[in-house]
Amino acid sequence: MKQLFPSPVSLHSRGSALVSIMIFTTTVLMMVAAVLSWSGNERRLTYRESSWLEARNAAEAISEYGCFQVAQAFNTKMNPTFGTGGTVSISFTSTLASSFFSGSHVDTSSIEVKAGTVTQVPTGKLYFVDSADPNNRFDPLVGRYVYRRDVTVLAKASVQPPTGGGGPVTAYISQKVSVRGAPLFAYAIFYSGNDLEVNPLPQMDIFGPVHVNGNLFIGPVGTSALSFHGQVTASGQVFHAWRGTTAVAQESSTMNASTAVNFSVDSAGTTVTSMRTTGGVWQDSTMGADSSTNGIASLLALVTTTRSASFSATASSLWKGNLQTAAMGIQSYNPMGFSEVVGHDSVTNTDIYATDDLADDGSKVGTGSGYGHGYGPHSLIEPPLTVPTTDTYASAKASLEEQKFSRKAGLYLDVTVTATNTATLKLYGDPHSTTSGTPVSSIGPNGGILLGAVPANLVQFIPYTASGSGSTTSVSRGLYDQHQNIGVNLVQIDMGTLKTALTNMTAAAASISGTTIITATGTKWGSGSTNGFDTYTSTSSGWNGGIYVGITTSSSNHTAVMLANGAVASGSSLVPTGSSAPNSVTGLTVATNAPVYVLGHYNADGTVGTTGTANSAQYPDDGHTGASGDASAQAPCAIAGDAITILSPNYFGTAATTKLAPTTSQSSTTSAYNSFKTLNPSASASTEVAAAFISGSNTTSSDLLRHSGIQRRCP
Repeated sequence: MKQLFPSPVSLHSRGSALVSIMIFTTTVLMMVAAVLSWSGNERRLTYRESSWLEARNAAEAISEYGCFQVAQAFNTKMNPTFGTGGTVSISFTSTLASSFFSGSHVDTSSIEVKAGTVTQVPTGKLYFVDSADPNNRFDPLVGRYVYRRDVTVLAKASVQPPTGGGGPVTAYISQKVSVRGAPLFAYAIFYSGNDLEVNPLPQMDIFGPVHVNGNLFIGPVGTSALSFHGQVTASGQVFHAWRGTTAVAQESSTMNASTAVNFSVDSAGTTVTSMRTTGGVWQDSTMGADSSTNGIASLLALVTTTRSASFSATASSLWKGNLQTAAMGIQSYNPMGFSEVVGHDSVTNTDIYATDDLADDGSKVGTGSGYGHGYGPHSLIEPPLTVPTTDTYASAKASLEEQKFSRKAGLYLDVTVTATNTATLKLYGDPHSTTSGTPVSSIGPNGGILLGAVPANLVQFIPYTASGSGSTTSVSRGLYDQHQNIGVNLVQIDMGTLKTALTNMTAAAASISGTTIITATGTKWGSGSTNGFDTYTSTSSGWNGGIYVGITTSSSNHTAVMLANGAVASGSSLVPTGSSAPNSVTGLTVATNAPVYVLGHYNADGTVGTTGTANSAQYPDDGHTGASGDASAQAPCAIAGDAITILSPNYFGTAATTKLAPTTSQSSTTSAYNSFKTLNPSASASTEVAAAFISGSNTTSSDLLRHSGIQRRCP
């Protein structure tokens, strides 16, 4: 008989299954909820991680832009400051932000960028780029003491994640900009804004770093080697060839095809090796492809990408970083520290930068024809100019004005030469030596106060005097310049008397007449502050180691500066040292807008050594290296002028007492007497000069370059 109802056991089993299903379903739902929650959290985390990455990249981009602005500030100002009250404002404008971050999640209103305090590293000292550090092996400033300044740049950016990603994500970035600059005199040769040719006839050894803003053309015309014992860098290429466009082949009788051109293979410069292989291939920028090729356009066409890569690898392996060109990334260095626009060329409709040759043309950059030169490289040695505030480029030109030697010197000698070859000499103090009540008539071109009479035994004007005509002309006073076929008046500075005058600045019992530089009221002048006049310290005044000679002339003759009686005893100095040094300044710089002649030995004893610490090309006369702990008594000296010519000690005669250019008629046996004629000077002797040079005018012609070996150009 069938049962009408299920058994109790069956009902219980079904109930257990239902509960199990419910429990399982609940568990599954909980797992799904957990998965959904985890998925949502992961999505939010992904959104925020993505937003963090975007914010960090945005902050880094903003920081890089801030670093760029810092670098630009140092290109256009010598001493920029940042932050509140600073001279330079660092910003990332809203217009730039809207454009740059278009389509991103960056909140452009959150963007900030700031630059901090400029800090010298190390404090109060120059930074040495150590050649012993492998990281510096290919550093173009290796082995030099440089002026390093660090600036910290901070940047901030916020990103708003997509809906569901939470609140804004903010990132902060800190970067440090190190601005380095080597002084010009850290180089044995620094050649600015043009190509350099070095084509010596006798043996030529160059000790110390060489840099060329342009191409380097090398190749002796004799049988003696040309050797570079320091690092050589060029922002262009290096060629064993002539730069000119003549048909004279590279390997001809005028440039020796096999004479070695050596570069250093170690940091000390003791070992050198030629760029010419034993097979006769010149491993220059063309890797031998320029044989029998000349002319800048033809040579540059040979510098292919493949050859540049080959040269880079060869030079790096062979000369260990001591020869570098554009192939290794070498760039031009701006010696004046500026990349300012100072004018506009209406013919080509392009801006004229301070580093351009056109900037040397006064009419091109709007300064008129008064000084002949404007605001190009040559302006470094030009007299001060007053920049009208209405000038479109007033700010840039004012910055350049600050860097002129004429604005920085502690003494300013103003020389005005008339058409009849007479001269008025006036001596002025530094630009901070005047007061608010100083009469205009007592203020010099540099803004300095008029001092007393120029000591006659310190400075003398020697007018060019000659008789006869043509090749029979006899020079009785002054000089004749055969390069430009013109007579030369001389403004002679007796360096021995200058040392006495500087000593008298600090000597309590010294007379205020004779060799003492005095003020208009008859008191001694010169010791004004601890370190003398400083352009950037308004309270400073007095001697600072610099003399500027500004020459204005209406004479048909040229006028040049003659530095005479500059020989010193070994272990002595051209300027007073120790307690006798005014304002504790022991160096000397003589700068002028005119040509400079150095008569005989200068800041040296005249004994020319060639070996060991007696090597006059590398060491001071007292044998000391000049390094820390081995200081030399030889003062660091510099000469800056339109052109610099070294004359033999015997140029004006062979008498042992002859130390100055004579002011009276000269004997027919002197070189000066015969300087108009085509004969070589009859009196000659070895000459030793221990000084750094800044010289040059406009580019000379290709033919003159080949004969002189180096074209002249002012940095």
